[in-house]
Amino acid sequence: MRKPYTLFVPGPVEIPPRAIKELSKPLLYHREEKFSRLLSETINYLRLLFFTRGKVFILTASGTGAMEACVQNLVSRYDRTLVISYGVFGERWKELLWRYGAYVDEVAYPYGKSPPLAEIERKIRTNDEIKFIFTTLTETSTGMVANIKGIGEIAKREGKILVVDAICGLGADEFYMDKWNVDVVCGASQKALASPPGISFLAINEKAWEAVEKAKSPRFYFDLRNYERFLTNYQTPYTPAILTLYAFHYSLKRVLSQGVKKLWREHKERASLFRAQLGDVEYLPDSPSNALTVIKMPEGKESTKIIKEIKERYKILLSDGQKTLKGKIIRVGHMGNLKKAQLLKVAAILKRYL
Repeated sequence: MRKPYTLFVPGPVEIPPRAIKELSKPLLYHREEKFSRLLSETINYLRLLFFTRGKVFILTASGTGAMEACVQNLVSRYDRTLVISYGVFGERWKELLWRYGAYVDEVAYPYGKSPPLAEIERKIRTNDEIKFIFTTLTETSTGMVANIKGIGEIAKREGKILVVDAICGLGADEFYMDKWNVDVVCGASQKALASPPGISFLAINEKAWEAVEKAKSPRFYFDLRNYERFLTNYQTPYTPAILTLYAFHYSLKRVLSQGVKKLWREHKERASLFRAQLGDVEYLPDSPSNALTVIKMPEGKESTKIIKEIKERYKILLSDGQKTLKGKIIRVGHMGNLKKAQLLKVAAILKRYL
């Protein structure tokens, strides 16, 4: 069946044909040794992707499921937390923490703007009860990439546990979990790793694992202590998305065969090429990600209408803004199985509307 359009959105993305083919493999039983080997290899690949020696867990869930697993396993009711937010997904951390009964302090900046490190440090020092810092590597709603290295230095110096949502940026933007003093990080399959949606994952170091053992929030499906027990035999507590895991395993193997840093460079080249072709337009973020480009609409233009017309005329799907940014920006993803010529074509089409 022919697809009605090509995806240039910030996820899910176009998937290589070989990854799609993996979805048609014979179904494994998840208690077989062959499945255990598949899971073991995938976990080891993720350690290399994260640049970590920590524990890695694979979940059958969206990226938001992994975010909730982080909150649920780390934070107890009435714990004091800090959210560093510069977009919709920073706000999602805040909502999750509220729902689990945590106290939430916030360093919130306008969408697309980076908070100065000095302000983050000042906020932490004004409340010694803060235990956890939650933030985002690449804010999908604005296209901004954060200074996680700088935030990690502050978190280590102040003795806080740093939790990072790397769902959009992982594989597109530079990220070193251990070297940058990140204690917990979560990601998902359907972004720069060019795999089908349905799998999320997280990595956690020993310092944060102590918090998992002490946390008092009720847990069941996302109870990482249970996942840890099953990983002694490289199995999962519940039936996983086995065929999706096949495709994800292939995608990670492909990424690591060329090297993670090469994948970063590839996304940086795509972003630079696309923006150079666009020319003189106004971008939203002050520190743009390599995963996507976010374009502000000129006076009198509405992104919703432009996106609809481009989809109908050219069979190209772009992404609108979210919440207060709806109608005001266009988000163009650089991730997935796309060629540079395709990105240049999209840029040329967009220029006619801007």
